[in-house]
Amino acid sequence: MLFPPSASAPFIDTNNHKRILLRVAESALNGAEIHLCTKVVAIQDQPGLEHNPRVLVHTEERSFSFDEVVLTVPLGCLKRNHIAFNPPVPSAIARAINATSYSRLEKVYICFPAAFWDWAPHTPPPSTDISNNGLSLECHENG
Repeated sequence: MLFPPSASAPFIDTNNHKRILLRVAESALNGAEIHLCTKVVAIQDQPGLEHNPRVLVHTEERSFSFDEVVLTVPLGCLKRNHIAFNPPVPSAIARAINATSYSRLEKVYICFPAAFWDWAPHTPPPSTDISNNGLSLECHENG
């Protein structure tokens, strides 16, 4: 169920994010040229008239000219400079890319016998048995 947007919560989707993504992408899906799974090797600013700037996108197969580009790139490709940017990426962004890292994700699931966070303020929480059967920990390793 998708709730209408409000000032405090632009979108609330109780099922999944599919409808939100479709709404955000609606104008692009209706009027843009979209190239999925296309390896980009270079992006170049093409100076032109101020009201009609162009961006050249060079792929392994051919080049394209667009007025706007949205590009998603894995962090590892950015770190290894697999795409040539002209003009170069600003130094602050390049530093941020180089300083960002990624690693394995570990998840820990903690199950409590009672929802101790639901009590009223200024009242003691319900008693919680933290013996072996009162608190269970599961560790799942993603690998």
